[in-house]
Amino acid sequence: METLAMVTIAVYLLTFSVASAQWENRYAKLNDFGHHVYLEQHELPILSHGQTDPAPAPDGKRLAFAARGWLWNLNLETGTAVRLTSGPEVDSRPRWSPDGKHLAFVRDNGLNTAVIIKELATGKETKIDTEAIELDPEFSTDGEWLYYTSGVSGSLNLWKYNLSSEMTEQLTNLSQVERNSRSLAKDGSLLYLHGSGAYRALRIKDLKSGSDTIALARTLDYHFTADTHPKQDLIVYSAPIDNAYHLWTMDLNNCQTPPYQRRSLRLNASL
Repeated sequence: METLAMVTIAVYLLTFSVASAQWENRYAKLNDFGHHVYLEQHELPILSHGQTDPAPAPDGKRLAFAARGWLWNLNLETGTAVRLTSGPEVDSRPRWSPDGKHLAFVRDNGLNTAVIIKELATGKETKIDTEAIELDPEFSTDGEWLYYTSGVSGSLNLWKYNLSSEMTEQLTNLSQVERNSRSLAKDGSLLYLHGSGAYRALRIKDLKSGSDTIALARTLDYHFTADTHPKQDLIVYSAPIDNAYHLWTMDLNNCQTPPYQRRSLRLNASL
């Protein structure tokens, strides 16, 4: 009986500790996430030994990417990559300024994330950081603003930062997740991801008129991401079909196009 009682107590303590640990969070708590495992799994950057987050430079001659926790700059003509960052934190999700002189990215120290703007010629870094999570920078087409995501309101919303005055302003206020903003060829508009539970949508925010519309909505696509064409109203996004992820292109001037008319970019298995 004594042995059985000890085993029962041990199982209870183990169960209690596991249940308690499930609700602990390393990063700043967000009000609309009941369980932070979903935030950390689906929204935060990942550490990868291989290359992730490719970002072509405006001149088309260089490619920034993340690997092994740092950022790299690949010369597309020579095939040589130079490391741009070297600190103990994890740097990822780089984006170029329109003039190619700055690189903005996410820096994760394991407890918090910040947005860094790095001047490539001098190495000078400017940090956008609060006690909350900051993610996914994107330069405006005129280079005067940096769009990014912040959890400072208690939810992941879109913000903008003026590179000259350092003024910040909140742009959106939907529930849970608003991130992965991308400047559209039409100046004054942003494409971004909105996620709430299993719901995922690509939305277009017109910063001049204030209108906010859905371009494409899906469910259960937790790694639903997109990027924009620099000169045309076209996007490319990643989404699954037939039990595998594919890249799709979509014309934003015809957002009502049925899925079977969108183009699927299937990769050659030999690549």
